[in-house]
Amino acid sequence: MQILQSVPEEEIWLAGQLSPHTRRAYKQDVRHFVRAMGVRSADELRRVNRAVVIAWQNRMKDHGVKPRTVRRRLSALSSLFAHLVAHRAASVNPVRDITRPGVNRRQRTPRVFSAKEARKILDAPDAASVQGLRDRAILSLGLQAGARRSEIASLRVRDYHTNAGYFIRKGGEDLSLAINPQTAQRIEDYLATAGHEDDMDGPLFRPVRKNQLTSDPRRHLNPQAIDRILR
Repeated sequence: MQILQSVPEEEIWLAGQLSPHTRRAYKQDVRHFVRAMGVRSADELRRVNRAVVIAWQNRMKDHGVKPRTVRRRLSALSSLFAHLVAHRAASVNPVRDITRPGVNRRQRTPRVFSAKEARKILDAPDAASVQGLRDRAILSLGLQAGARRSEIASLRVRDYHTNAGYFIRKGGEDLSLAINPQTAQRIEDYLATAGHEDDMDGPLFRPVRKNQLTSDPRRHLNPQAIDRILR
């Protein structure tokens, strides 16, 4: 994709997708947008507004594109703009407030939590315990950033940093994902109570037994434990 290949931040975003399948799909989806809407330069891409995205969505609908494909393409474009905004290469994410088409639930589409359900989940763990503070931080990071359970489990303390905002480094690479202040506060509350905020090379999220961290300071939380926390 010529536009993406010539602009560093777009390259970083595309390379930062850990799955080769995701990289291929996202590249194709953004390429479709660029070609369909006649975007001719990196500057034009970064200045795209909400009206252009809606026009693209309507064009896909008029051409009979399946709702699932439309949702995926919008997600890819939104992911790109979220990265550009986080790194100050674009001012807004024009896809953020776009209403996306529904899909047939019988086709096993992953269920999306409502805002009310998400709040109940985030506030369910006990804020008075180490385990509860840890679980609150994990749930907030997962729901807000969309990180995979393996990515969350493998995080180290130094992967959380506050340079010009709040960020989590993904996959041990130099790609950082912006997180909101509420999620950052939950991580800081957990670290302050657990007491390992200065152990930069140690695991960020650690196993807890009887409301105490386990004795092994280098033991990461098992990804399957994150499933249990959410359930």
